[in-house]
Amino acid sequence: MGINKLLCCLLVSATAFAQTNNKKEILSLFEKAKKVYESNNFFQIETKCSIYTSYNATVPKEQYTGLILKKSNEYYSKIGMIEMVSLKDFQIVIDNGLKKISVSEMENANSMEKAYDLTGFCQNFNSFVLTSQNNSWVCTLTAPKVAFAPYGKMIVYIDKSTNRITKQVVYLLTSMKYKDAKGKTKEAYPKMVTEFISFKSDISKHQYKFSSSQYITKSKGEFSVSKNYTGYKLID
Repeated sequence: MGINKLLCCLLVSATAFAQTNNKKEILSLFEKAKKVYESNNFFQIETKCSIYTSYNATVPKEQYTGLILKKSNEYYSKIGMIEMVSLKDFQIVIDNGLKKISVSEMENANSMEKAYDLTGFCQNFNSFVLTSQNNSWVCTLTAPKVAFAPYGKMIVYIDKSTNRITKQVVYLLTSMKYKDAKGKTKEAYPKMVTEFISFKSDISKHQYKFSSSQYITKSKGEFSVSKNYTGYKLID
């Protein structure tokens, strides 16, 4: 199962001051988290993404390591085999599994969805519960029974001292087929857990990832893949 963006464990033993609607408080926390990340011109975040075959599964079916980079208004992200690069004038998506590169020219390439910006998600949910668990705020957002969003529920953990996101759990509304231990094909709704493992302001060893020539070249208005991606199919 391919995963393109960095989004964000079940709520356990949280203190009981939860209400049925904490939308205002949760949106405020999401805004604070967004400002923390956007106040840094440079950063790198290492992530780990785990895919569970069902909402109740406790052992992940698939796991990926990930990386999120920011350089001023340019962004890079990688999760599993998928890389996304948002530069000044265009966006590049690389599927290393299928060996495909897609390029999109746009007026505002830095509008790429960012794993740390959750402010736009609130419109997809109608229940907002805020609880406190140790050093984290736990934000649980639930969609109505008839939902047009990709998630039925999302749980976000935010560190109280730094206002940074530490974990996101999303309950997907698209079913996934898988084989159980006996090889029998089953189908269930998966759960995805993304952990934000580390945060650093130094991206010096990753600077090259923001050079378009690393991925593509352009001559006479035509794109072609760079030597680093020889054999990849270009889609523009």
